[in-house]
Amino acid sequence: MKKYGLMFFMFFMLICMLGLLFFTGAIYDAENKSGIQTFFFEPGTKSANRISVPVSADDMPDNFLRDMIIARFVHEYFYVIPSKENAEKRLTFTDYNGKRTALRGLALHESVYKNWAENIGPEIVKLASENAMRTVSIVDISESESGHLIVKYQLKTWMQPNDVLAEPQITDGVMFLSVTRNPIQVQQTQEVLNRLRTGVDPVSAFNFGILDVRLN
Repeated sequence: MKKYGLMFFMFFMLICMLGLLFFTGAIYDAENKSGIQTFFFEPGTKSANRISVPVSADDMPDNFLRDMIIARFVHEYFYVIPSKENAEKRLTFTDYNGKRTALRGLALHESVYKNWAENIGPEIVKLASENAMRTVSIVDISESESGHLIVKYQLKTWMQPNDVLAEPQITDGVMFLSVTRNPIQVQQTQEVLNRLRTGVDPVSAFNFGILDVRLN
């Protein structure tokens, strides 16, 4: 009888030990088990960069294309890179591929680009020869009651080449543009589509042109 009692006691102890081992192992896993659940996070400010369905030019806001073209014109009117060759080439109103620059293509009257070549172009050549750099930012584009466009812009000119700590010279200006009739509707022509297909700059092929430029 004692023999059976001893066996039962040993079996009970074995069950207790196994239960204790299982319980302590569960506690160990609970304390040390960790994991990482991955997910993608994109700030709301990046939402505009997501690829979406292309928008037809006819569905764009009225002033969207106009403002893009004006910004391009003003950029070419003033920008400077530290390359005298680039500046001198621009005086001929052609790019490195022999195509007309946007400034020449958008100017419908000869006086517009001649005035630039006589007054602004030489200054650009001089700055480029001194390895200066100038950027152009459009501040605002508005339309007067008479139909003229009023373009507020800012120029930043770095006179010291290769000096990232140098502060630029900042110049604010206003450009008054006389443009073709009904400037709000900038219609794209077949020539625009042909240029887009062949990879040629389409900006001067839009049904839109500049008749006169006045600086303030």
